[in-house]
Amino acid sequence: MRKALILTLFLFLCGPVFGVNDYTRAVGLEALYTFESYSGGADSPLDTSGNGNTLTPTESGGDPSSDAVNFKEGLLAASNAQTATVKFARADGSLQADYPGRNGTTNRTFSIALWARPTALDTSYVAGKWSSADNTRSFLLGMTGSRWQLLIGYNGGTSTETFTASTLTLGTDRWYFLCTTYDGTSKAKRIWIWDEDAESTTNTTTGGTETMNIEGADFTVMNQTDSADSFQGQVDEVSVWSRVLTLPEIIDLKNGVFAPSSIGQFMMISKDYWKNFFQDGIDGKWRIAA
Repeated sequence: MRKALILTLFLFLCGPVFGVNDYTRAVGLEALYTFESYSGGADSPLDTSGNGNTLTPTESGGDPSSDAVNFKEGLLAASNAQTATVKFARADGSLQADYPGRNGTTNRTFSIALWARPTALDTSYVAGKWSSADNTRSFLLGMTGSRWQLLIGYNGGTSTETFTASTLTLGTDRWYFLCTTYDGTSKAKRIWIWDEDAESTTNTTTGGTETMNIEGADFTVMNQTDSADSFQGQVDEVSVWSRVLTLPEIIDLKNGVFAPSSIGQFMMISKDYWKNFFQDGIDGKWRIAA
């Protein structure tokens, strides 16, 4: 009983060891959309990071909707079957001050991680801050046929730098974990993809020379601001970051074991219970005896 209490206290202080991602105390997390919690109705997903960046839907033919059959995390995913202007959006002026690409800032560094299950391989858009109509282009993640790609707007938003993931050919009705990162200082980019069916990864990186444009386009999920090229399929657990995630962090997110470092945390343990702990010779970590 005492050992169980100690283990419970350890997990409470240091976060879960396995299972679902633990975003508490996550550094640089600006928004998290799990599509499990909604505001006002079943179409306005809450930002469960606690930053208040709730999304508002643009609907067509009953989409976007919640999918309780094809989901990756939790019990629901966001779903769309329309080739229309379907999307979730949040106006630029309503975004948090540290949000990537927010107008009036210099927030050029970002990471976006998500699960996606395409049901069609048309050109479509998954997430970003982008409006082609008035050249307010910052960044946009999407598909071009059977490839994932990242678009970076520059030259006042009138020009586009295109970065396409190599090697992996996408299929329909299968889940992919996707993370793209962009360093606003060095212009370095990454697209990391996990193909769940094939159990394989694709890691594409490149440098760059163009400085990302900062404009007032909405942040959108499942499309860009003014396009009829909505992503068809399901999207789940979208996280937006104001920093470059490291490769180990990306892999932890995919595996559902992401947790902020517990370095510097401590707890009081009675000397009567200290004998229950041992330091193994494998990785030097302290563990509780069985």
